[in-house]
Amino acid sequence: MNFCSTKKCLHYASPAHGGWGVVRVGMLIPQSYQLFVCPFACGRHGAIGAIQQGLKDRLSYLYLDQSDIIDGYEDLIVESMQEFIKSLNDDVRVILIVVSCLDDLIGTDTISLRERLNKKYPKYTFQIGHMNPITGDTQSPPLVSIQRSIYELLEKREINNKLVVTIGNFEPLNEDNDIKILLKDNGYTLLHISETNTFDEFLDLARSSLNLVIAPSGLLSAKDMNNKLGIPYLFLPTSYLLEEIKAQTKEICNFLSIEVAEEYFEAKEKNALKLIEKAKDAMNGKKLIVSSSSTNRVFSLSLALLKYGFDIDTIFAQSIPKIEKNALKEIEDNFIQVQIKQVLHHSMINRVDNKEDYVAIGIEGSYSINSKHPVQMEGDHQMYGYQGLENLMLGIIESIENPKTIEELLDIYKLVI
Repeated sequence: MNFCSTKKCLHYASPAHGGWGVVRVGMLIPQSYQLFVCPFACGRHGAIGAIQQGLKDRLSYLYLDQSDIIDGYEDLIVESMQEFIKSLNDDVRVILIVVSCLDDLIGTDTISLRERLNKKYPKYTFQIGHMNPITGDTQSPPLVSIQRSIYELLEKREINNKLVVTIGNFEPLNEDNDIKILLKDNGYTLLHISETNTFDEFLDLARSSLNLVIAPSGLLSAKDMNNKLGIPYLFLPTSYLLEEIKAQTKEICNFLSIEVAEEYFEAKEKNALKLIEKAKDAMNGKKLIVSSSSTNRVFSLSLALLKYGFDIDTIFAQSIPKIEKNALKEIEDNFIQVQIKQVLHHSMINRVDNKEDYVAIGIEGSYSINSKHPVQMEGDHQMYGYQGLENLMLGIIESIENPKTIEELLDIYKLVI
């Protein structure tokens, strides 16, 4: 296993590193506009990404020169805001100001800045976000800190005992998701931030009776809301093991006092096992590549696939979170043939181009081996519960039946923003 501390290694930045970043996550706040404060070079990638993602009409940049960096730029932001606000649509309620990594060195008093802006421009709600990739292996990396900034806007409200909110995931669960159907059939509404259309609807997320954390990046936000708003949470991150899916479903139902017959789980497991066998048949001896761009728990996903009988050649991981250490150890102890490589490692610049017939789950793995069978899966989106496992199997089958070039996949994935 060729891993290094992200603080001590020269990093390889894959062209396949796309999808969700701080800017795009921040835009989950409805009726919000974003101002990114950074040097010129920092804005180029993000600006192109915003165009690709269709978000350019919700993002502006305030570029800093060397004198701004030396003198500080809190006053510059406040003074520039008067001109900036003139360009906003009437429906904008929230202005999210994102400062780049250099601000962690400069130390702008963002609390004071926010207070000044809220006082001077009371029509808007201001919030500050940080984009600092250096914090990638800390307790609060960028995708964690931006979510904390988002949910910090919520204030205590009367609880709606039939409202449950998912936290950490960047897309809502499908209407036909088994967890969503279970809750709906028992009178509950399962809501995601992206399903709120106005800022007032967003603020009503504070009425949740339960925050269901299905991605690790939302855990600190849920803890914040528990402390500030008194909203309980369950940390049940996406799993692909049938026994864990069953246990998680039962834990949700027990918390909400929902009764589910054992026959329900037997039927769900039977359907999932049929699809697993169908996917293995479609593989017809092909090997799998699994990369961390596809999932928040790459070792847990890989362990599940290995237990189902899939043949994994390589796991491409970005890091080894504490939550993943047991799964990693089980793989190392029982599946010694599996290679484990770090996506960020500088040696990754030497791409392997002779495994194009392998099935690759996750775009970074697909790019690394030039696979023509990429499974379109990003960050566990739409992969929760039994339906998630079924979606994964269908994705494997689809990747074999309809091969794609890496260029086609990169065009779908687009740049991270």
